[in-house]
Amino acid sequence: MNKLIKIAALCALTSPIFGQQMTAEFIYETAPFPSCHAATIEETPRGIIAAWFGGTEERNKDVGIWASRLENGK
Repeated sequence: MNKLIKIAALCALTSPIFGQQMTAEFIYETAPFPSCHAATIEETPRGIIAAWFGGTEERNKDVGIWASRLENGK
């Protein structure tokens, strides 16, 4: 599932809806959690933000919301 986040972020950041390619990089190479699900990505006035649930398994108590924000190309 971790690869899904990487692919979704890469596809969204290189999508024609942004008018041009902004970047082509992964949010992370190795996740600090074994599984993730329900990824989303959005363009905001302050930059692009991606969010997803990450933990050992869906519905477990260790699952949290993770996010990554791209501001000013960084």
